[in-house]
Amino acid sequence: MLGNLTGWHLMIVAAIVLVIVAVVIVAIVLTVVLSRRGSSSPDNAAATGIPSPETRMREIERLRQRGVITDAEYEAKRAEIIGRI
Repeated sequence: MLGNLTGWHLMIVAAIVLVIVAVVIVAIVLTVVLSRRGSSSPDNAAATGIPSPETRMREIERLRQRGVITDAEYEAKRAEIIGRI
């Protein structure tokens, strides 16, 4: 099949293949960079709407201090938060 192609045709096919390879490489690099940035960012939890363990610990401490939850409830929730880290 490629034997019937002239020099210009082969150059066009080679250029198209190179562009496709370049696009795939860029996509892979962007995926790796964004995944590393996402996993190391403390704001990642905020972006997903899930509070960080530190935020949850502060919240249950506030609730305990205000008397909204008991000491037993505080300890149970604290153990649950720590268990998920």
